[in-house]
Amino acid sequence: MNEMNERVTATDQVPTQRFDAERLERAVASINAALERAPTTAAETQIDEAFHAAWRLAAAAGLLTGHLPEDRGGHGWTVSEAVRAQELLGLRCVDAGFVFAVNVAAFSHASTLAECASADQRDRYLGPLSRGERVMGYAITEPDAGSDALALTSRAQAEGANYRLSGEKIYVTLGGRADFALVFASTAPERGAWGLSAFLVDLDLPGVSVTAMTKAGLDSVPMARLRFDEVRLPADVLVGKPGAGRGIFDASQLWERSFVLAAQIGTMQRQLDAVIEHARNREQFGARIGSFQAVSHRIVDMRLRLENARLLQYEAARRKDAGESLRELSALVKLQVSEAFTANSLDAVRVFGGAAYVDEALAVADLRDSLAGLLIAGTNDVQKNIVASLMGLK
Repeated sequence: MNEMNERVTATDQVPTQRFDAERLERAVASINAALERAPTTAAETQIDEAFHAAWRLAAAAGLLTGHLPEDRGGHGWTVSEAVRAQELLGLRCVDAGFVFAVNVAAFSHASTLAECASADQRDRYLGPLSRGERVMGYAITEPDAGSDALALTSRAQAEGANYRLSGEKIYVTLGGRADFALVFASTAPERGAWGLSAFLVDLDLPGVSVTAMTKAGLDSVPMARLRFDEVRLPADVLVGKPGAGRGIFDASQLWERSFVLAAQIGTMQRQLDAVIEHARNREQFGARIGSFQAVSHRIVDMRLRLENARLLQYEAARRKDAGESLRELSALVKLQVSEAFTANSLDAVRVFGGAAYVDEALAVADLRDSLAGLLIAGTNDVQKNIVASLMGLK
């Protein structure tokens, strides 16, 4: 048998399966059971074990790479099917942080590797990710490069065929659990954004330090600061060619803006169902509060935001499946879904009243969790700038 035939690929290692909503329902139930074995009060080692058990279950169910072609380690689902899977996860999963992490891994991490990494890199990084064996981070934002994401100061200095990486990254989702990260750094500072390159960096290399960052919501998914101090990188971890970082970033952002909040459609449905149930049963002044116009109109507004968000989200999936452009729609989807979830979460607090403000109240947890959507993949003000520009207004 020749070397090519002996080579094991990501596709060989991942059993593919067609999209099946009932099977996914069972998988999410198993994920919930794994996560519930380690509540937030448990020891950190128990929480890590529960996370990795649930992560492997999510991978096996296709939630991390189901939308990828089979020759990229996926299951060959349509993007519309993958969005439906994430909506179901958001509806049923008990842990919003875990749901967010799954969506980031699917639509930011896996999609970027599938489109931009070499075959060898896919085998080494995408394959283990697709099986839930390894966790990835995405490191671009820096202390002085936020919305101006491409104004990076991290440097990857060429040393023969290899590189030496130095710099600092912040707001790295899954950073505390990630085994490797896609790190953006300049290899030709004089070329500005066109001198950026991307590297797949194992986070256990000498010179890499990881520091946890606290945040307002999504408590169960860690965020970290990564520091690289003269980290030596072999040439084979460079993704694409030197200077390809801008194109890789743009490709990943198109996926992320379009689909990374897909699970929030399910979360908003769960939230709306709970609000309706409360309004039907809670009585004040001798009547159900749902009969009060102020309350019922607020709930109708929640329904309207949800349905508009769902329509845009599935339209983006339809267009992606059809090979149509998502350049403008991706920003509109991200705007609509994130703003809807935040507004609905605030309205849910108003409907539940004081009960929403006590410890462990789900309504307030949703509100805190919703804030990340306003910021990820470019703030919503940046999204409006993108749309305005594409409309010829800038």
